This record gives sequence, structure tokens and C-alpha cells, in this order.
Amino acid sequence: MCSGLLLLASLLLLSSPRPSEAALSDVVGTVESIFGGGGSETSAPSNEQQQLGPLVVKSATALAYALAGGGGGALQLPAGPTNATLHRAGPHSLIIAFSPTEPGDGAAPVTDGSPGSSGNVSFLADWVYTSQAPVQLLDSFDQLVEGPGTQGTLADAAEQVMGGASLLHVTCTGQGPLAGGLALLCAPWAALQFPTANANAITFNSSWAGFNTQFCWSFAQLAVLQYTWPFNSSHPALASAASSAASDGGAGLGSLAMALSSIITADTISQAITIPNMPPSVPPDFSAATSQELGSLAPLGPEYEPAPSEYPVILGKTRDAVAAACFAFNPRGTEQYLPPAAVPGLPASRLHAASGADAIVAWNASSLTGIVVWLGSESKIDWLQDAITFFSDDFRPGNLSAVLPGVKVHRGFLNQFASLTTSPDSDANNITAVLLRLSGGQTPENLLITGHSLGAALSELCAVWASTVWPNATVLVANTGAPRVGDKGWEAEFTAVVGRAYRYVNHLDTVPELPPFDSFRQVPQGMWLRDDLVLLQDRPQLPQDLLTWNDHHCDQLYVPQILNATAVTVPGFIYTTGPA
Repeated sequence: MCSGLLLLASLLLLSSPRPSEAALSDVVGTVESIFGGGGSETSAPSNEQQQLGPLVVKSATALAYALAGGGGGALQLPAGPTNATLHRAGPHSLIIAFSPTEPGDGAAPVTDGSPGSSGNVSFLADWVYTSQAPVQLLDSFDQLVEGPGTQGTLADAAEQVMGGASLLHVTCTGQGPLAGGLALLCAPWAALQFPTANANAITFNSSWAGFNTQFCWSFAQLAVLQYTWPFNSSHPALASAASSAASDGGAGLGSLAMALSSIITADTISQAITIPNMPPSVPPDFSAATSQELGSLAPLGPEYEPAPSEYPVILGKTRDAVAAACFAFNPRGTEQYLPPAAVPGLPASRLHAASGADAIVAWNASSLTGIVVWLGSESKIDWLQDAITFFSDDFRPGNLSAVLPGVKVHRGFLNQFASLTTSPDSDANNITAVLLRLSGGQTPENLLITGHSLGAALSELCAVWASTVWPNATVLVANTGAPRVGDKGWEAEFTAVVGRAYRYVNHLDTVPELPPFDSFRQVPQGMWLRDDLVLLQDRPQLPQDLLTWNDHHCDQLYVPQILNATAVTVPGFIYTTGPA
């Protein structure tokens, strides 16, 4: 059996040194000074950062880079009528900004929708070979990702810019149909090319026209966070601040962020997080009556599926996290808490609140990663909290109440979550204070949050909250057997703030259908463990009498399947289906 301590110690334990700040461009220095880049000497972000919130901070940073061009430590590559400029935005973070070579170009549509105006995406040939995008975009992007005897000039440039440091976060950005469209291509490419990294796309006035259902589905699976904002820097509210940010090396970034905050609204957020042309949630031939047969959810065959790998896409970066959620705590029934000294290589503390909430917080200095592992339902008080199925009045931490409509979540889950975050009984049970102490005052560049069962629900609440505490950090959520946490507003909030979760659901586990009310929703994206497969498919809704608690075991069922899988599986119907 795996050792929980060793698993927790191995979480993102990367040996890359912290780079010299002199290698970063001028705009990077300004972004870090205003928005608290990873590794700064204070773990508490500025009030300005928290007041602006994660949507504004991340979007303003991306737009500043899209406007910045080359300079400093940036590396620029030509790609047809555009340039791809690579910036090292932090010790483990890369921003790839696309821009037209001639100012004013790139505003015209990149496809007219006619036959032949879209073509197959070469880098997705071993993922979903029927994925298509506008030919005009592919002609430019293929120049960056193809080449004899090389990974492609874009991948080579990324490694050069990172200087050998591990890459944990890639953001692709651009404005308009051309540069923004290239950024949409870039995010799934980055996820496949750098499977340790969270890949995000933040675009401005781009278009999904010409991207087919297969590409959009692949994008949703591979990218973590995406904003396709329905405006660009020429918007009247942004024009002046954008011009200043573009001309003075980023010193106008604060003004740009304030201007953005005035037009990021519930309506524009809804547009920004929506991916069109998505397939139906299940194929027509699937029904609860035949749920033991996968039908066209089954894979087409090994020749069409992602190739096996020792570090498979999605699985590789989530394995240790889900294993830690299962094994990092003491065996069931014991009362002793895990001492920090028992976690070799990582400083860690175990937190326990009177509410029953239980978590381990650890700090990985080599990757600037804060780690939070939430314990699942272990005690009678946990199950009592689980049974409180009334919605809370609201859950919009930080500044989210200013940009999102009401969000209701499970009151019992919220009570346990709050007891270690927003309403702790002491600094010893305060995740923020503990992470500050463990990190020696450094700001996390990355956050990894995990849990099983009740712990999985708490990991999702924690991810949204942590994003408001550290708005410039990238967040990876991986969990198993998660119940449904909140309403439709909760689903939208999680998508807007965190993006996707890596949420594993085992066969007929009953917990992911709890609470058993239609008003409760799951967050994206579910992955179904079936027949030794990790299906990139949220489990279809099944009748309660088909489900069983016997499929909820973390150590016997969830973790072995995830650790033993060498590739994820694409459902067969995805290759040929049209939009829902």
C-alpha cells in the first residue's frame, strides 16, 4: 500500500532553482509589484489585489502582456501575419502573447464558414483527430509547432525562456479574431506539450467561429481556466488605460485593471466562460436502463485513443494529489494527528476544528506551491454536517459579490470549510496563517487543493476562496467522490474563478449524486472510472437505486485505478458528434 507521507512529500517536489529577476521583462516587474507575483516576500497580497479579485487580476495581467510586445527577457517568434511573444511571468509561469505584426491587422474574421475554411488540427491528431479550426489560424500556428528534429519552435522557445525551470502555469493570450484565435489554439497545445502545467486562455474579442465540436470539447478537457472576453483594449472604458499600459512598460497596469473592473460584469462573465459548440452530455444510445453497457461512450479503439505514457496528460499532474487525499491522514479510528516532522521534505501542519473539519497544509518551496489536503467524512460530527442540506444564504468570498449574482452552497459543507478559513478559532487552525508560517512569508505562485468525499466538497469551496486570497496564483483542484456542493450559481462561480476541477467519479459511487436534489450541481469536469478506463466523461445521471456506497472506497477503488491508468480515454461518440 502506498505511504501517505511519501505521497504528500512527493507532491510537486521539484528541484528547479528560483530564477534571477533580472531575466524578466520590465512589464513582468510591474505586474509583480502591483499584483504580487509568485515568490514575493509577503504572503498576504495587497488590498488592491484582493479588492480587484481574481478575474480582474488575471485578465489585466494577460491584457498587459498582449499589449506589451517584446523587450526585456521576452522572446518573439514570427508566425505568418502575427508574432508569438513568450514572457517568463514568474518562476514557474509562462505567458504566450499573440499579436499582429502590423498594428490594426487581425480585426477581420478568420473564417467565412465556407467548405474548406476549417481544417484538422495537427497537434490534436493523437487526441481527437477530427478536431478542426480555421485554416487561416492553422497556417500560422503550424509554423510554431512543426519542424524536423524538434518539438517545434514554440516549445523550444518556451524551454529557453524558462531556463530549465519546471513549468506549472501557461497562459495564452491575444486580442481579436486572429491573435485571440491563436491563443485559443495555444491552450490545448500547451496542456499536451507541458502536462505538468495548468494551461489557460484569456482572450479579448476573439471568436469561436470555425472551431468544431471536437476542438471545443478538447479545449474544455485540456484547458483549466478560460476567458473569452467580448471586448478588447479599444473599448471606450479601456482605451486610455490600455494605451498607457502599452507605452510605458506596464506602469499603467493598475489603471488598466481598474478600467477592466468597470466592464467585467455578470453578463460579460457569462459570455467569457461559455464554450460554444459543445457535444451533448451523453450520446443518444445511452440510458439508465442500459447503464451497464457503455455503448458509444466506449472508446473507438487503441489506434484512436491518447497514447499510453508514464506521465499521461491530466492523470500525471493529479495522481499524487488524489493519493494524498486518501492516504495522508492517519488510519480511520485513530485520534493522533499527523506531526509536521513526519512529512519528509515538506514543512506541513495538520489543522483540526471543533466543527470536525480536518486538513493538512504543506509548502513546497522549490515550486512555490501551497498544498491543502482536506480530510473526508471520518467522524459522526462530519456525517451530521453532511446531513445539513439546506443552502447557505450566499458564498461569494472576496470581491466576488461585486461581479457575480447570488451563489448558494451546502450549509454543512460551508460550516466546516469556514472553520479553517474565514472563521477559524485560532491561528493554528487558520489556513492562511499556517501557509504564511510554513512558507516563511512567500506568496504562493501555485495552489494544489485536494480531498475525498466530504474533503472533495471542501476542496472545491477552498479553491474559490483561495483564488480571492491569492488572485494571481494558478489553482489545481483534484478530488475523488465529490458530492454536489451548490446551485447553478455555484457552478458558474467555480467555472469563472477556478475553471475546471479534475473530479474523479468511480463507477456507481452514490456520493456524487448527493444531495439528491436537482437544485444541487457539480462543477466541471467529471471523469468517470469505468471498466479500468478513465473516461473523459462526467457520469450520466443515474437512478439512486443503481448506485452504491460500495463504490465510494478511496483506498481500494479510486486511487488504484487512477495510479494504474496510463492514459485517459476519449468516449467514442465524441469523434463524430455535432453540438448539443
